[in-house]
Amino acid sequence: RDDGVLAVGFPDTRGEPLFDIMEELIARYFPDHSRWNALNAADYHRILKGCSSSFDYWETDYYYSEFDPSLLMDWLVSTRLEPVQADLEEEKVQTLAQELKERVGEAYQMDENGHILVKIHRIFFTAVR
Repeated sequence: RDDGVLAVGFPDTRGEPLFDIMEELIARYFPDHSRWNALNAADYHRILKGCSSSFDYWETDYYYSEFDPSLLMDWLVSTRLEPVQADLEEEKVQTLAQELKERVGEAYQMDENGHILVKIHRIFFTAVR
């Protein structure tokens, strides 16, 4: 519509050890399951400038400080592998999950409660028609 607004926000977790380790393991254990990557601001602007009267783009980081590594690993494995669940061998998933837990334990320092601090980078943009 002429007065329509597109508002988008999503995480871009490249560069954070937790997610980089996860992507490395997925590439090893499930090579056909590729990850999408975010574009940069200039690319989104180029795509939308022909159909929008204004474009705003911003990025921010926020931190999760109450992550229990075991629960986090379970969440990450189930959500990141969810799109291909039907094709997964349970043994491979368990092996990936165990290696992920070990490597994350090496990459992060736990606080006195056994939690780790994880940074989430987010991208946002709006375009008005």
